Amino acid sequence: MKLFIHIGLHKTGTTYLQRQVFPHWPGITYLGKPYVPYFLEKLIFNRPKVALISNEQFSSAYVGQILSSLNTIRWWKHRANCINALQETFPQANIIVALREPSEYVRSLYSQYIVAGGDGDLQNFWGTEDSNARLRGKDLEFLPLLQDLGRRFNVFPYTYEEFAQDKMSVFKGMQRFFEVNTLPEIKDHNKINYSLSDLGCMKLREYTRQCHADGKPIKEILIGLKKLKAKLENGDNPAMKGGLQMPYELKSKIKDYYRDDWSETCKFIKMIRSGVERA
Repeated sequence: MKLFIHIGLHKTGTTYLQRQVFPHWPGITYLGKPYVPYFLEKLIFNRPKVALISNEQFSSAYVGQILSSLNTIRWWKHRANCINALQETFPQANIIVALREPSEYVRSLYSQYIVAGGDGDLQNFWGTEDSNARLRGKDLEFLPLLQDLGRRFNVFPYTYEEFAQDKMSVFKGMQRFFEVNTLPEIKDHNKINYSLSDLGCMKLREYTRQCHADGKPIKEILIGLKKLKAKLENGDNPAMKGGLQMPYELKSKIKDYYRDDWSETCKFIKMIRSGVERA
């Protein structure tokens, strides 16, 4: 049996793949997000030739909770711990991983941070390595992560930007990686998750701040945030349209900070993918 594990990262189209692509790929036994008893039962009784599981928490815990925690471990360190555990548990696994251009990733992660109960401003969310920001420096340096995965596993990497522009190209690369004869039978191409706009983030952030001022416990805050987000998502609400807008100065600063790392990461992805295509 060949085991393939899709590990995210978070906010790179994982939900779309898990719901609309992987379950509809002929020749692959998709085991979903592994609930252990179900996972083992599938392996024992079905004996699949090609098995696939997908869970972004193999690369790190729920990122919104990590970034909104007051006692957070640095995200890059948490990712490294998860990769160590992944190798110990599935040493022969084949890994699929998606990475995202850092400035766009900061924008998306900030929305997730707000949904998870964070109440800080976007301008203070990201910073350089020597700052006190929630997300900083090494957290979005992806070349060391990809090199580490490449040393430990057989890897199929791609970028979220490539996926958003040409999904079929990524699927064809995955097909070669899986060594199956067919592509997925996708019936619904609609996006599943939508990012909050500036207005949506402001409404959730203000709600969280008021809850903190009122002394409400975090569990109650999260329940309220979930209800408020659902309300904002209903109908033609401008709070959910267009996504969060990144200030030009901040976006440029992030792009400049990670320019070399992201450029080398993309080159490394091409190098790995060329090997997959030749195999």
